[in-house]
Amino acid sequence: MPNRKAVMELFLVSALGLFAELVFIRWVASELRVVAFYKNLSLLGAYLGLGLGFAWHRRKPDARWFENVYFPLLAAVVLVFLIIGRTPLGEIVLLNPANNQEYVWAGTVQALAPWIQIMLQVFLYVFLFGLFAVLAALFVLLGHLTASRFTPFRPLAGYTVNVAGSLFGILVYAAISYLGWPPAAWFLLSGLAGVYFLPRAPGRKFLLYSALAAAPVLLTLLWPTGFARTVWSPYYRIDINPVYAPANPRLLLGYDLSVNQAWHQRLTNLDPAFVAANYSAAPEFFDSMRAEYDTPYRPRGA
Repeated sequence: MPNRKAVMELFLVSALGLFAELVFIRWVASELRVVAFYKNLSLLGAYLGLGLGFAWHRRKPDARWFENVYFPLLAAVVLVFLIIGRTPLGEIVLLNPANNQEYVWAGTVQALAPWIQIMLQVFLYVFLFGLFAVLAALFVLLGHLTASRFTPFRPLAGYTVNVAGSLFGILVYAAISYLGWPPAAWFLLSGLAGVYFLPRAPGRKFLLYSALAAAPVLLTLLWPTGFARTVWSPYYRIDINPVYAPANPRLLLGYDLSVNQAWHQRLTNLDPAFVAANYSAAPEFFDSMRAEYDTPYRPRGA
């Protein structure tokens, strides 16, 4: 009969696996606009990685992949995703293919020479494949660690603990999503759970990997999103930017709201008294907003 420590470790690593899967499914889609339209990319990468980790544990049961590779790889992946997602580089890397049936998630390439369009599209799909590969690699390490904690158990008992831990990880993530906690909190919880499985012996290696575990927390917490305000709803990243009058930067006209970095709507103050008092500061803006607002109410053919 496995001892309590074995039960706790299998439960914890199972919870970590599902929690981390949900984190990456949501977080990558919120940072890279293209992935918001191909969200299964992260899901399939996690599934494939966990499965491969279990399979490779049978061939290399004594490997210390998680202890030696997971946190360095995690820190590198988060840093690269933020460089692409929170800098102008993302608009170059993730250019939209010249296909008018696909949603424009970044700039378009129609105005460029055909050979440049082809190269950019090839680069886009190479990038997506690379993203899929590194996500799968992260979950290979988690899968291998999970499989190692199955060793003391009979199959039915082991899977019972595994399923219970997985459900717990899902519930924890659902709770913090409901509360609107930001990605820094997601990475903090998953980092604390992962550090538990590092070797207990104090030393430079433990301190280094603990620091790398904290890197995603600090990066997502301190790196500005580029918007005046970012809110994490239970489902989406919502960015809000104020819109000011061109002739008077202190005059607030409304707000632009985007969801997972895709523009969603604009909230504009079209109160007649406000427009009359401030029309001279943004005449084109008020005229275009008024025209858009009135369009559904105009008689057909008017």
